[in-house]
Amino acid sequence: MPEPETRPSRQQILVNLKQQGEATAGELALALGLTPVTIRHHLSLLEREGLVRPPEIRRKAGRGRPEKVYCLTTAAQAQLPRNDPDLLTHLVAALSQSLDEDGLRSLLAEAGRHYAAAVGGGWPVSAPSRRALTYRFLEARGYLPRWESTEGEAQLHFGHCPYSPLAQAQPNLCAFDEALLARLLGRRIRITRRIALFEPDCTLLVGRGAAFDSLLAF
Repeated sequence: MPEPETRPSRQQILVNLKQQGEATAGELALALGLTPVTIRHHLSLLEREGLVRPPEIRRKAGRGRPEKVYCLTTAAQAQLPRNDPDLLTHLVAALSQSLDEDGLRSLLAEAGRHYAAAVGGGWPVSAPSRRALTYRFLEARGYLPRWESTEGEAQLHFGHCPYSPLAQAQPNLCAFDEALLARLLGRRIRITRRIALFEPDCTLLVGRGAAFDSLLAF
C-alpha cells in the first residue's frame, strides 16, 4: 500500500503515460516537475504492482546512451480517473422518470440476473460451492459480507453498500442485488434490512428448499 503522499505523484505518472503512450523517466520528470530519482522510485513501485510494464530499451539516433521507456499495463486502466458513479446515478434517475416503480424494479432485477450469468455461469451447481464463491465475490466488491444462521435460517449481512449514496436516493436499486444473489446462490432471497433505508446494515434471508434448478437456468 503506497504512502498517502505518494498517491498524487503516482496518479500523475499513470495519467501522463496514458496520454503519451510511453515515456522515459526523464520525460516524466520534466512533464510533472519532479526529480528523475523520484520518478524512477515511483516507476519501480508501479512496476512491482503490475501497473507499469518493465521498461523497454529505446536507442537514440546518433550518439547517446539508450533510454528506458515505460508504458502502462492493461491493469492500470482501473487506476485511472473514472466517471462510473455519475453515469449510473443519472441513468437510474432517467429510468425512474420513464418507468413506474414495478417497471424499474423489474428492469433492475433483470440486470442483476444478467450480471449473475456473466459471473457465475461456469460455477459448480453444488450449494456449498456456490455459497463459498458468492462470499468471495461479495468480499472482492466491498460488501463486507457475513453469514449467520438463526434457528436454522440462513442470513447474509452486508456491512457496506457499494452503491451508496445512490441506493439511498433510489432504494429500488436493491432489486439488482436481490436478483443477483438469488441467481448466484440458487436460493430465494428476501431483504429485511437495508443500508439504502439508513439502517445499520443489509440483512438478506436466504431461502431453503427453493426451486434450485430453475434459479440456475442461466
